[in-house]
Amino acid sequence: MDSKEVEQHKLSAAEETLKQINHDIEQRIIGELRIDKCMFPWLLTGIINPIFTKKAIDPVKFQADDSCIGCGTCEQVFNCNNIQVSEKPQWGQNCTQCLACIHYCPVKAYQYGQKTENKGRYTNPHITIAEFINER
Repeated sequence: MDSKEVEQHKLSAAEETLKQINHDIEQRIIGELRIDKCMFPWLLTGIINPIFTKKAIDPVKFQADDSCIGCGTCEQVFNCNNIQVSEKPQWGQNCTQCLACIHYCPVKAYQYGQKTENKGRYTNPHITIAEFINER
């Protein structure tokens, strides 16, 4: 999790980028492409991403602790209809590792193995949970 200061900086930078994109669209500017690339993009796309996709996306590692209230928020925010809630959530095999179930849980009941237990949660401050769910 970023500090509030870093978060605010990123959100401000995103706002400026969106303004420029909107301007380019309004002016019908063709060929503008602004991409921030890392030092070795081939490393991420050619090596890291395939390994992550094959090895790290494992819905078996998701779990809900006893604080789960069965509200179904996780089921609603998940983008692949992969979570079913009866008493406790059950994850299917179509996980995309978006982690929306973890970040939007109102009681912080979800974990991914032991890696997220002491991590913070983030939701975009410019969109409400109702808007997020309704856009799906």
